[in-house]
Amino acid sequence: MKKITVILIALISFGVKLNAQTNLERILGRPQSSSFSEPTNRPHDNRRAVEERSWDEELRRIEARSEVSEQRVQTQQQIQSQIQQQGQSQIQQQGQPQIQQQIQSQTQQQVELPTQNNRIVWASYNLSSSGSFAANMEDYGGLFSWSAAQVACPQGWRLPTQQEFESLINDGSIWTIRNGVAGRLFGNDNNAVFLLAAGTPASGPFGTIDNVGESASYWSSTPDGNYGTWLLVFNSSNAHVSRNTRGGARHVRCVAE
Repeated sequence: MKKITVILIALISFGVKLNAQTNLERILGRPQSSSFSEPTNRPHDNRRAVEERSWDEELRRIEARSEVSEQRVQTQQQIQSQIQQQGQSQIQQQGQPQIQQQIQSQTQQQVELPTQNNRIVWASYNLSSSGSFAANMEDYGGLFSWSAAQVACPQGWRLPTQQEFESLINDGSIWTIRNGVAGRLFGNDNNAVFLLAAGTPASGPFGTIDNVGESASYWSSTPDGNYGTWLLVFNSSNAHVSRNTRGGARHVRCVAE
């Protein structure tokens, strides 16, 4: 009898506890359960987990896009830098041969010869047009009036004076032929300059030339009175500086100091 009583009391106590637990779950909004243990798969917990995973994935995607964007910017900057460097390199590579060519051209056109008072540089090429040398040493070049010849030499160059022509003659000269072109070689050894027998003015229209390959006359910058000037004149026999009028067309050989 006592055992039955004890069992009934235990059952009643269990029922009270169960009702209390059920009421507590209702108050807290928890789902009812037939057990005191917490349920393992609640819907709202699943949704929260899904949302958290979605946010994590979105953050990772944003970070990945940011890294890709930074990499693209860095790549573009590197490409631009390489293009600029290549452009500068190309500019330098293209400019260097031009500079070397100019230096070589200047070197080919410069031959030092002594004058009575100092040393000047004689161009190795006749003048082809105002401001430009002939393409090669055997080219006779262009013809100039005396007034045009005064300003025809390129920058840094000028017409020789009467005294400089006389000094050139005093250095000695020989009649010779170079590459099929006749002329006089003034000076000696490495200090020599070849002047072409480019002809002398002839009667007729301006620019008419005679005796090409036999003689030559070159303008100087030295005037002789109001209408005359001094010329370098030579042929196969001799060379001399002589007075003449400023008429006619003649060749030009420039000098530099």
